[in-house]
Amino acid sequence: MIPHIDRVSLWALTSTAEALNNSGITDPYELYEHVHPSEVGTSIDSGMGGVESMAKMFNDRRDEKEVQADVLQETFVNTTVGWINLLLLSSSGSIKIPVGACYIATALQALEIASDTILSGKAKVIIAGGFDDFSEEGSYEFANKKVTSNTETEFAMGREPTEMSRPTTTTRAGFMEAQGAGV
Repeated sequence: MIPHIDRVSLWALTSTAEALNNSGITDPYELYEHVHPSEVGTSIDSGMGGVESMAKMFNDRRDEKEVQADVLQETFVNTTVGWINLLLLSSSGSIKIPVGACYIATALQALEIASDTILSGKAKVIIAGGFDDFSEEGSYEFANKKVTSNTETEFAMGREPTEMSRPTTTTRAGFMEAQGAGV
């Protein structure tokens, strides 16, 4: 099963398992001793879905190779949360998947939505966070639009990699791409 799931879904599954474990929940079904499955939801989102699966799908079709029959579903933003619910939670609560500009922006939206959902009484537990990936194609286009920081220019100015992302300064030079998941 793992070879057929996009890596962003695997990262988000791992992050969700770590979040549950770090909160003292070693078995997700322990939640249902305290709350009904309909009161457990998710708000985990991304700027894009499974870009690795998307690139593989297009490249394999172009090269006339066999394409995984269900690969298209791995490119959707909502598939990751579907895997989390299917493999870890098995809840019947709300699944809210806002899509924003990037992993950080969407993760913040997810946290706000999770908070609003709990405060409104529509859920008692919401698993919230974000995930994102990058691809050669996307990186090229972001660089072409000059919206990402140029590493060579930043190094020439004496900046370390940890200093290249500075969105609130007057010397900002674009965003830094990243990949991963946080729940």
